[in-house]
Amino acid sequence: MQNSYPIFERNKRIFNPTRKNILFLAMLLFAFLSLFGIKIFQVLAVLSFLFFFSYHGLARFRKQALNGVFAGILIFNEHDLTINNRKIEISEIAKIYLRANDYEGKGRGRQSASNGTNNLLDINLKSKEAIKVFFKMEFMQYEDLKPFVISLINYNLIDLEKGQEILQLDDDYFIDQFKKELNKKEPE
Repeated sequence: MQNSYPIFERNKRIFNPTRKNILFLAMLLFAFLSLFGIKIFQVLAVLSFLFFFSYHGLARFRKQALNGVFAGILIFNEHDLTINNRKIEISEIAKIYLRANDYEGKGRGRQSASNGTNNLLDINLKSKEAIKVFFKMEFMQYEDLKPFVISLINYNLIDLEKGQEILQLDDDYFIDQFKKELNKKEPE
């Protein structure tokens, strides 16, 4: 079974010139300049203040800005994973952390909808190499990770509770079904 996800590399810049950041800086600049009593800056300060907060208030109806680039493919198979054409067997992994709880369009309260790139695979290989990649998921795509998660549990790299967390199993029926499926699978 093959499941592929785009690898996401985040920008490392301190300041990202998004519309929100530029509006905020303009609001601060006009507010500062309005302290000198110049009418045009006072008017601009009020207008930028109103525009910024109306723009910020409508953020929940927009998707989060993509703050980076897609740079490759991550593929989860039952007994291995592939990162940009580099195949890594589960037996080569010493430690793994997998977070797969973000998907494109996920609501984030009053903030804009997620772009789905805050999923993390952090592995330490037995050869002492550390690999950390963020990847993008679509809605409900975490279910495709089930064969890989079962293998991780069978190889004692994660426990049952972590497997349930990754697969977002919170209903007793689905947890029981997962346990039955887990008992069927054995590592090769």
